[in-house]
Amino acid sequence: MNDQTIWQRHPQAVSAEVGDEVIFLHETDGVYYSLDGVGAFVWQCLANPLSYGELVGRVLEEYEVPEADLRKDLEALAEDLQSRSLVETQG
Repeated sequence: MNDQTIWQRHPQAVSAEVGDEVIFLHETDGVYYSLDGVGAFVWQCLANPLSYGELVGRVLEEYEVPEADLRKDLEALAEDLQSRSLVETQG
């Protein structure tokens, strides 16, 4: 994934914030998912489409983590969310 890859929420993923957690319902499969911590923060950042580089920058501003570790974790999160049709990436 490169810094220009655009991330966006899948249009059929409905979400709500419950405390520090984000709960999802995917309209097509009817399954609930949840994210907390950094994952919930990432979801909030994706209220509008965002490049991977911008997303990395926002998370680094909010959390004190090594950038290399963050990039690895975000790529894994993207793969997981894409496999569940909760986010889409382009580029």
